[in-house]
Amino acid sequence: MPRYRRTLAGAFVAITSLFYIYWILRPEQIRVYRPPDDALNSTLGFAHILVLNLPSRPDRRAALSAAAAATNLSLTWRDAQTGSQVPASSLPGLRSPGARGSWASHMDAVTTVAGSGMGGSALIMEDDVDWDVRLRGQVSSFAGAARAWLDTPTTAGGKSESIYGEGWDVLWLGHCGTDLPSSRIIARADPSVPAPRHLKPHPFARGDALGSAYAAHARVVHEARGTVCSLAYAVSARGARRLARDFSPPLPRNKNNARKGFYQWDLMLRDWCEGGFSSEPGEEEGGEEQEERGPKPVCLTVQPPLISHYFGAGGSNIRGLGGGYARGVTGSPYIRLSVRANLERLMAGVPEEGLVDQLPDDGEALW
Repeated sequence: MPRYRRTLAGAFVAITSLFYIYWILRPEQIRVYRPPDDALNSTLGFAHILVLNLPSRPDRRAALSAAAAATNLSLTWRDAQTGSQVPASSLPGLRSPGARGSWASHMDAVTTVAGSGMGGSALIMEDDVDWDVRLRGQVSSFAGAARAWLDTPTTAGGKSESIYGEGWDVLWLGHCGTDLPSSRIIARADPSVPAPRHLKPHPFARGDALGSAYAAHARVVHEARGTVCSLAYAVSARGARRLARDFSPPLPRNKNNARKGFYQWDLMLRDWCEGGFSSEPGEEEGGEEQEERGPKPVCLTVQPPLISHYFGAGGSNIRGLGGGYARGVTGSPYIRLSVRANLERLMAGVPEEGLVDQLPDDGEALW
């Protein structure tokens, strides 16, 4: 066969394959992405990494500072508030002092980002978390997925200022559970993802749906839905302004929940991301026209989470994950090459292949 015919035949096969992939996968809205080439800085592509820490817990600050130093991350510390500093009357519905302190601490961080002082987006983290030593690669892959989701151009002429793309409000990178909607972007064969039997946030949780939906070691990115635990989430400048406005008293009625007033921070953030506090112009509720609060926020999350709770950090100041049933456990769900578990090895310069995998495919589960 002449060379030009072979070339035409090859082009025809390639175009037909692309057509097939588009039309077969389009009904499920699933796309496979490639990581971007952007180099991530010491704040993971955000303007800041804010960490909430009670002044009474210097142990947590020291432990997380060491983990950040071992992985070249730059943290900005913010003093968290205790429940005794927050009058119960200011947050009706929050009976737990710890929950009131958590709410006030997260709200303080968000409003700081919303102000002019922070200069852009920020990743807000709690101080009892852990991550994989390969976090930068994971975040780079997530950034590629976020760009694809948001349809942000990656060409030189239309490059976004953010490696995560434009138009997002919240990127929920650390959680302890989220739904698995049908529309998602997938990355297969990610060696940092634990085997399906390891995919559960605490001893009495059901196994994550992700484990049965895909082959082992798949990671997915999708709209945040049913997401809980505010372990680590990023807010854009726009998202911070919207949160500061929507969560300032008096709160509007939550359209997705009949409950009024304040309740636990992560649950409020969950409902906010699902459009529970948004409204369209002219929408009526209770016989009165509701203030326009804009369209549904754009919130993305990832499974398994990239940042997880570290069990063994001295206990929660609110309530332990899993209802406190994980007492006596040391380790981090979803995290294989844990920074916390490998801190001494990292400080000694042990290479990646010499680090301990706390969730090996053929090893014992954390619980």
